[in-house]
Amino acid sequence: MEEPLAGRSMRLTDCAVGVLDSTSTDSSGGYVLNVPTTVVLGTGLCVDEDRKQTETSTGASVGAVGLPSGVATTTAGSTYRYTRGDGTATSNRISFVFNGTNHIDLNFGEVKDSTFAASLALSGLPLSTLSYPHVFTAGTKGTVVFSITSSAATPAMTGWSEKIFFDALCEGRVLPGAQQLYPGAAGTSLTVTAGDKICIVVQQFIPSNASIGSKNLIVVEARFDYAGANPTLTSSYMLNDNSSVGDAALELVKEVRNVTQSSVKFEHTNQAKSGDVLEYRLSYANNAAVPIRNLVINDSVPSYSAFISAAQDVTPSTLTGCMKSTPANPLPAAEVDCAVTQTVGGKGPLQWRFVGALNPADRGSVLFRVKVD
Repeated sequence: MEEPLAGRSMRLTDCAVGVLDSTSTDSSGGYVLNVPTTVVLGTGLCVDEDRKQTETSTGASVGAVGLPSGVATTTAGSTYRYTRGDGTATSNRISFVFNGTNHIDLNFGEVKDSTFAASLALSGLPLSTLSYPHVFTAGTKGTVVFSITSSAATPAMTGWSEKIFFDALCEGRVLPGAQQLYPGAAGTSLTVTAGDKICIVVQQFIPSNASIGSKNLIVVEARFDYAGANPTLTSSYMLNDNSSVGDAALELVKEVRNVTQSSVKFEHTNQAKSGDVLEYRLSYANNAAVPIRNLVINDSVPSYSAFISAAQDVTPSTLTGCMKSTPANPLPAAEVDCAVTQTVGGKGPLQWRFVGALNPADRGSVLFRVKVD
């Protein structure tokens, strides 16, 4: 359900420079503009509604009768014309000829813009696959289609390829059986309402002939079709994912969420105040064509916080054991099992040491929590 447009500036004008009355919408989005007694029958009038640059104008109506932008529409004995403000336009307008009776229920539709975040850069080895997590947040009801609009390698070479998967749990990884959105059936779309978050993962395959230092730029598009817009309306949101070829077999991504503020999704940045609990996730992946053995993940408690806990999160079955060192048992003290609950407090290094092998393309993650000073 869309929010009412409260506090929106409304003006009754002579369709030129003369303002005949002005007001602001109330908490329900309602407003009243009075026609001066000096206005004679047959005078052209306009109702102008201020629009925000962070919103999209979707349409207008007289009561339940829609007013397609730029089209004269006759209803209840009067003819109205709606002009939709696009781009840098500061207002929307409904124009009509004053017939001496109340012109009521002149409605404007404004919705929040959607967002698509964020452009990323990753590095991998030849014959590896990089994963780029992205989140589309809908500003209103509609449908969204994801695609790769271009893929350009430097130096130019064939073999780079991309896929887009639906990340139903918003975990930033492709789960078994995940729906492939691109390449896929033509027009594969997802229906959303205001505030819905759609998580996707763009996978980039690096070909065997890609040399160290070569790059590939992927342009990812979220094409959004607005429900109820009249005439139809589409917005495109673009991200740039930059892939490069390096000699590092292990990929590491660090994300955070604010537990105190009930943040569910891990993100690359977050905000916190004193006393808040933050949870960090370190995601790892094997970008090499051979297993990685003796995997060790290192980090440290941020200087502005104190240690609470450290644990495994998602662990591939081929990693058969996990030992940790934290401010509760700093090296050279003996390591403890990653499942052990430890004493809170302190600052310093964190380490997770795994037994077994991380196979090619396998990925997992570890977690740690801190309390902001």
